[in-house]
Amino acid sequence: MYVKAMKNKLPIPRKILVVRTDRIGDVMLSTPVFANLKHAFPRAYLAFMCSPQSRYIVEGNADVDEVIVYDKQVIKGLAHQVDFSM
Repeated sequence: MYVKAMKNKLPIPRKILVVRTDRIGDVMLSTPVFANLKHAFPRAYLAFMCSPQSRYIVEGNADVDEVIVYDKQVIKGLAHQVDFSM
C-alpha cells in the first residue's frame, strides 16, 4: 500500500536493494515485501542483502533476483589485514 502511494511520486527504479542483516525472524517477517515490490515495479531487479544464517530463507524466492550475503565477521577480518599507512 505504501509502495503504491509512492509509485506516483518517485521515478521507476531499475534496481532495488533490500537490506536485512539482522536476525532470522526479522528476515522472515520481511519476505512479503518482495512480492509487493515486484508487483509495484515488475521490471526492477530485486536484490536482497542478508546475513549468512538468513540466506536460506530467501534463496529460491521467485521475487528475488539475487541474494547478497553480508558476513560481518569476514569484513572485520579483512579490515584488520588492510594496512592504511603509507
